[in-house]
Amino acid sequence: MIPKSVSEAWILCAIYKKREPSQNCDFLEHEERGAGSQHRLKDQLEKELEAQPSREMLNGKVKSKEIDFDFVDINSYIVFKNRLEKAITYH
Repeated sequence: MIPKSVSEAWILCAIYKKREPSQNCDFLEHEERGAGSQHRLKDQLEKELEAQPSREMLNGKVKSKEIDFDFVDINSYIVFKNRLEKAITYH
């Protein structure tokens, strides 16, 4: 995953959708980002994980399927995933 601020939205959506499959995650793409924002995605993610996320922690949660990107249906993620799959299979 490319480290961009939207990646927190993708991770949060994976968590929310696994817990409640009917959850609509579109609001996450429009959530304010940045240090001055009241509802920063990084803060929301830290609250969900009950810890400051690290690469190792997130990798472990993906491997154990606690975070499952098959559930993510945010448009920016779908576009990213399709472009990545196209780039990988282009060879």
